[in-house]
Amino acid sequence: MPRGGCLCGKIRIAYYGEPNAKVISPFSAAFIRSRSPYHNHTNQESKKLNAGTYLRRAQVICHCTDCRKISGSTYGVDLLIPTDRFFVTAGDVRKYQKPADSGRILTSHFCGDCGTTLFRECYDDPSAFGGAVIVKLGVLDGEQRSVLDDAKPTAELFVGQRVGWVAPIEGAEQRAGMH
Repeated sequence: MPRGGCLCGKIRIAYYGEPNAKVISPFSAAFIRSRSPYHNHTNQESKKLNAGTYLRRAQVICHCTDCRKISGSTYGVDLLIPTDRFFVTAGDVRKYQKPADSGRILTSHFCGDCGTTLFRECYDDPSAFGGAVIVKLGVLDGEQRSVLDDAKPTAELFVGQRVGWVAPIEGAEQRAGMH
């Protein structure tokens, strides 16, 4: 059960499923499209709700300006986790909304104390990412090294905005934008 949190530890997140589960495109119709509340479930409630389920996920690197600014790096590394398998298990996230290049409104969820962005979602179109939240890979706990190691990106987005000294990831699909 992968877990993570912000730098100061006040916000904690978790998602359920097998870390080595089937990787599918975040734009596939097969992605889970249901929406469910994911805030403030206890661990016991979450286990009951998700017993026996398997995680479908995709890993992406995004080179867009927003992801660079949110990550404070040259790109963002993200896991797309179905909303019904993602939970904020402790703390209250703050939100910041901004129109993306697509015109959709993206909501960033972050810690109001330390400023760590934990995840993002499309506010005005929940199906935009296949019914998934965009979890920032770097917020996962380091002691879960296998989860981090298994998160090799399957796609790179906005490759035209990639900085010149960052090489394409071998085997990852290269996309000019989101689609």
